Amino acid sequence: MAKKMDKKSPNVPNLRFPGFEGEWDIVHLGDLCDKIGDGIHSTPKYNDFGDYSFINGNNFVEGKIVISESTKRVTKAEAEKHNAHTLTENTILLSINGTIGSLALYNGESVMLGKSACYINPPKTQNRLFIFYQLSANRINNYFISELTGSTIKNLSLKSIRNTILYLPANKEQKKIAKFFSFLDKRISTQSKIIEKYESLIKGIVDLLLHCENYPFKRINLGSLCSIKKGEQINTSKLLDKGIYYVMNGGITPSGYHTEYNTESGTISISEGGNSCGYVQFNFSKFWSGGHCYTLNEISSQILNEYLYFYLKSQEKSIMALRVGSGLPNIQKRDLEMIEVQYPDYIRQKEVVKTLSLLSDKIKIENSLLSVLLKQKQYLLNQMFI
Repeated sequence: MAKKMDKKSPNVPNLRFPGFEGEWDIVHLGDLCDKIGDGIHSTPKYNDFGDYSFINGNNFVEGKIVISESTKRVTKAEAEKHNAHTLTENTILLSINGTIGSLALYNGESVMLGKSACYINPPKTQNRLFIFYQLSANRINNYFISELTGSTIKNLSLKSIRNTILYLPANKEQKKIAKFFSFLDKRISTQSKIIEKYESLIKGIVDLLLHCENYPFKRINLGSLCSIKKGEQINTSKLLDKGIYYVMNGGITPSGYHTEYNTESGTISISEGGNSCGYVQFNFSKFWSGGHCYTLNEISSQILNEYLYFYLKSQEKSIMALRVGSGLPNIQKRDLEMIEVQYPDYIRQKEVVKTLSLLSDKIKIENSLLSVLLKQKQYLLNQMFI
């Protein structure tokens, strides 16, 4: 495993695998790569039967290209006319408009890029994974944030990307580091799949209960059951790595911690914007609801808070389908208020909650483990890269 270094040079990381010595070289990303560019800044000719997906930065999730039902399609000819031909087996993709800094590895998918997607083409001789993981470290993310332009929708320029400073050790050390983080990512992916299976089981049980003819269900819009409140944006300079109150700001995991909270424990939240908008979460402790987070407040006495959470969680896919926008997708409050909620009488709700709480507790444990793995990964990224 990596060992702590007696750091005498700025060109040596804090943690390093045994057997490697010497300073790392300094290079600008633009000088290292064969080509860096972005997608088209106009609307392509869509074709519902096209073989290629028209993607933007919001399609980059956890290092992969994610295609959804709402992703537009284009023909092969339209895709190759613009930028499909520029993607190589060594391409790294980066979101540069709206959602900033999300990364994905291109693996031969049939895609065409929009303006919020940047492609980075290192040469074939360069270890792509090493560059990919270095671009995930806080140092570069902070650099990207400092280079943003635009007032309403933030944008990262190609010039800033080309000027990004990288540190490169010998190829053997690059390969060792890249392999280590690849194994760590596989463990994180496995943990995420475990959680998805439990959540799928809950959804299946809720669907089964909703189709039970022995119990009559009432139907009412979400906006009539509760008030939906958008959170308060917090300056990134006030975010802490550790703290009492976590900050939810449109993602699946906390974006940091804060010294204050604005939302009580036991509150249901729904991500308002970003790659994970539509994600439903039950918050067991007090937290800070950020600018891309909705919270459900003043819930009607005719429905249990926990039942409402389980029901909305089972409808998460439908909620995510409410997304609008391409650069930075979001869900409008008025659309969220119109979601239909089905619920039985109070006694039956209690039975449902009791049945599903055991699975929910298991998910909570698995999520805690996932959170630890993600924190470990980020710590190691920041220590093993300069």
